[in-house]
Amino acid sequence: WAPAGHEVARCQVCIAAPTGAGIPAVPEGRVAVTETDRTVAVATERGEVVIDRVAGTITSWVVNGQDLIVVGPQLDLFRAPTDNDAYVREAWAKARLDHLAHVVRSCVVVERSETRATVEVRSALAAPALRPAYEVVTRFTVDGSGDVAVQIEATPGAWLTTLETLPRIGLTMQLPGTFGQVTWRGLGPHENYPDRQESATYGTWSRAVLEMPAPYVVPQDTGNRGGARWVRVEPEHGTGLLAWSDEPFAVKALPWTAHELDRARHTWELAPGPTTVLALDHRVAGLGSSICGPAPLEQYLVPAQPVSFMVHFRPVAAGTGT
Repeated sequence: WAPAGHEVARCQVCIAAPTGAGIPAVPEGRVAVTETDRTVAVATERGEVVIDRVAGTITSWVVNGQDLIVVGPQLDLFRAPTDNDAYVREAWAKARLDHLAHVVRSCVVVERSETRATVEVRSALAAPALRPAYEVVTRFTVDGSGDVAVQIEATPGAWLTTLETLPRIGLTMQLPGTFGQVTWRGLGPHENYPDRQESATYGTWSRAVLEMPAPYVVPQDTGNRGGARWVRVEPEHGTGLLAWSDEPFAVKALPWTAHELDRARHTWELAPGPTTVLALDHRVAGLGSSICGPAPLEQYLVPAQPVSFMVHFRPVAAGTGT
């Protein structure tokens, strides 16, 4: 019933949990900061990062003449509801989590030295006509090595804490559509969520972006991989992007935005877009089985609480590894 060598079962035992992401440091260089009324540009020997004061995030990161970012990383809470999110879907809609956007209050350079610059953005993550869901402080630190660190500190509005769970809390960004290959160190190779990880194996996995989603009949959130230490998204040639954190995070790289998944009712309505949408999540809500059974257990929910986390980014030559 199966070819010789077919794996019937697998068990993995954690002897010692990984500490940190294990990404080696690279030599530092100098940075040069240029400010205008609209932007803050930080140039290093490995490229230039531009932060837009109105958008409140990175709008350009050019390395070797190649732009690595279409839409920069920002705190996000929304995911396309799954069939099993039925128990909370109405509450998410009432909170208008699908309409959240950052309203920038300030964008200033708070640290500047020969080898490092930090730009602090203060914003309100809010939907039209509603009080802010989160007050957010985002710090972009560019150092002379060419690395960029994104630190988030966010406090929820009191009204949001009444939700049973958030869909997720993490960063969403968009990379060029040519970034079609994903490699990660974490749980895989298949899709897994916090309450569906026993079948996943910790290791280093690689997939095309088009292979990341699961083929659900009705489009919905898909493609999550948890327990990640680092992830690399890259084109066939040129420069890709490496991301890592000192604590495990969830990775999702898809050819559609969460809003495109949410609007679609049939898979034929989904065509790969011009960008690769990358989500790097500090927390992700479990799925449960509320379409025909109970909601997720409490330990798999994501309550609206103050949150602090950091993700590091580094440009890497495609195909070279970490």
